[in-house]
Amino acid sequence: MQIKDNFLSKEEFNQLNKTFHLASFPWYFIPFKVQPDDDYYQFYHLFVAKGKVHSKYYDILHPLLTKLEAKKILRIKANLTLKQATNTSSEMHIDFKDCKTSIFYLNSNNGYTQFERGDKIISKENRVVVFDSNLKHCAVDCTDTKYRIVINFNYL
Repeated sequence: MQIKDNFLSKEEFNQLNKTFHLASFPWYFIPFKVQPDDDYYQFYHLFVAKGKVHSKYYDILHPLLTKLEAKKILRIKANLTLKQATNTSSEMHIDFKDCKTSIFYLNSNNGYTQFERGDKIISKENRVVVFDSNLKHCAVDCTDTKYRIVINFNYL
């Protein structure tokens, strides 16, 4: 597992962050986080699924993809969760088997990514964590800011 702070240049990060905060940026409601019956919810934006681009905003990810050295993209999805009363966690899961997963944090808050083996990665703006996709992990909601935004990359 690798954790890298200040992953993008200040200029690259500000441009990316600005795009995600546009009133016109399309966020879609989904009534679950991991499985349809998990009793959670979030907003998402799907950039790539099954290797196919689904978003007109895909090009904003170019600096991230270059630095991640992604050769083949399986899925890229941004998640937006709203402030909760407690740091509630989703179910432990893996996104895909036998590839790389990276989580890029767009804002700082007290939410985090928890790994089954015990690692806890705090949400810090412009931080990325890169790990083997076979590691079970879960998202933990924030309580100190209005929302938490991350971008999940699954790739080879």
